[in-house]
Amino acid sequence: MNDEGTGVPPAGTTRVAVVGAGDPDPTLETRGTVPDTESLAAAVTDTGTLVDVADADVVVAVGDAALSAVAARTDAPVLVVGGDTPLSVPRATATEAIRALHTGTVETTAHPLLGVECGAARSTAVFDVTLVTAEPARISEYSVHSTGREVDRFRADGVVVATPLGSHGYAHAAGGPVLAPDADSLVTVPIAPFAIGADDWVVPMAETTLRVEREEAPVECFADTRRVGTVSPDEPVRVRPEGTVRFVRPTRE
Repeated sequence: MNDEGTGVPPAGTTRVAVVGAGDPDPTLETRGTVPDTESLAAAVTDTGTLVDVADADVVVAVGDAALSAVAARTDAPVLVVGGDTPLSVPRATATEAIRALHTGTVETTAHPLLGVECGAARSTAVFDVTLVTAEPARISEYSVHSTGREVDRFRADGVVVATPLGSHGYAHAAGGPVLAPDADSLVTVPIAPFAIGADDWVVPMAETTLRVEREEAPVECFADTRRVGTVSPDEPVRVRPEGTVRFVRPTRE
């Protein structure tokens, strides 16, 4: 798939921004000036134009942290390099992938973003939203609600709600299933539950509400790895689909 339908301009005219985990803030204007992104920035200038994120037709995000930081702040498709998701390309083939941006031999895939409401605080996540007890080995009681109904209630160190891409990461490490990248679902997983054999749940891609029913220590909310705020008992944390991020990568033959 190329040009029309991919969100990438015609071959030879693509403006590309390169951001990486080594940047002070991947959402700031940056042209790949840190060591982690210099070689990729050079690959862009060999065949096209290197620009700031605000002016980019495509953003190259080096690693999952850069993707998480930039996803909600650009409408441009994102090429992920060296990430831990199925939609990333390996670092070894990154230069070829960047060349494909300029020739138009690419395809795009949309993936949901999650909006998070924690009290007055708001944030966005690509991978997951986590509630976790601030002090190690201190169990609290949580409940999970999907489409207005209580799905489960359990005692645990925390709970994570993950998108299909996020299901490959922390949620899977906590014992949850891995979803296909195009699944129209979320997965909710208790973290270190008190009860043996506690369930995890695959729920619709719709509003999911988390509550702290009882706490033994302060509970904090994180969007991906960014702290959103502290959660009070019975205060709902609302997680809902909120837009999409478009991934771009070379067309598979």
